[in-house]
Amino acid sequence: MANSWLRLWHEMPNDPKWRTIARISKEPIPSVLAIYVHLLVEASQSTVRGEVKASPEDLSSALGIEPESVAAIIEAMQGRVLEGNKLTGWDKRQPAREDNSYDRVKRFREKKRDVTQGNAPSVVTLRDSALHSECNSDSADVTQNCNPFRINRA
Repeated sequence: MANSWLRLWHEMPNDPKWRTIARISKEPIPSVLAIYVHLLVEASQSTVRGEVKASPEDLSSALGIEPESVAAIIEAMQGRVLEGNKLTGWDKRQPAREDNSYDRVKRFREKKRDVTQGNAPSVVTLRDSALHSECNSDSADVTQNCNPFRINRA
């Protein structure tokens, strides 16, 4: 089943490889990025995630870029972000292990159930501790006595 999401990474828009691809293809960087994002979306929806099958004509129609320009960009992407019809960074950037949230949600629900059933580990709060009365006293040394992280060096 195809996922309904994919990841982008923070440095993606400014990655120097887009300049290289634009220079080699003699096409503008915005066209290179538009094609790459379109390929990412297609690869995410593919039966074999990471593979793309769009033709230059399909990309041209979808993005309003001339087919010759699309073909030049795809050719310049080969060996950089494409190997044949596979996006080269797919496995690194789109890890499958997080595609299924079942285990994470199961752990969350078990933890929540334990809390509601009273099985959660007890937590001692300052209010419950012996320090409570000491911290509420009118002692001149309240700060030193009420610091729960204080190290007693005596």
